[in-house]
Amino acid sequence: MQPENPRYTGREVWNRVANDRDQVNMATGRPGQRPNLPAEWAISSELAHTPLVSARDFAAAQVVRVRPDAVDHRAEYALAGLVRCGLCGRRMDSHWEHGRAGYRCRHGVTSASKRPADGPKWLYWREDRLLERVATMPELLDIPGFGSRGIVADMMCATGKLLSCGAADVVLVDGEPQHSQRGRRRDVA
Repeated sequence: MQPENPRYTGREVWNRVANDRDQVNMATGRPGQRPNLPAEWAISSELAHTPLVSARDFAAAQVVRVRPDAVDHRAEYALAGLVRCGLCGRRMDSHWEHGRAGYRCRHGVTSASKRPADGPKWLYWREDRLLERVATMPELLDIPGFGSRGIVADMMCATGKLLSCGAADVVLVDGEPQHSQRGRRRDVA
């Protein structure tokens, strides 16, 4: 991440952006621009105007704003494509929130179908809570190793079962996974 504008320290800055004559912005017909690295910037040694912040405060702010080292932030959804809304019947979207996988249905908000006027605005299930519910279903307890995350999804795909989720209940129903993206990963930087 490059530092913010050093002009706040009262100095003038040149060469922050380079015109790339080989690239043309098709919307404006002007040469394209690309940011230069901070090492290529020209910063005046003398103050050009009254500083808004001291150089020390500016440097401290840059350290605070810098992102932590790259960490593998990947969301993995064990039940993607296998969870249906028990209220409207639509496939629930895989959704990453607060560092956890979950599934949500917004009842027509993202489609052409209208949401019933008296219907709920959304339905959300955290994946870990959903897997806990599924693991205690009596019809599934006799399957060896069923409690593990991968076994649940594999068994559902093999038997053609889907989860139908209501506001408080989860039931296993027959059906084919629609556009199953089980195990799909999504970067969540």
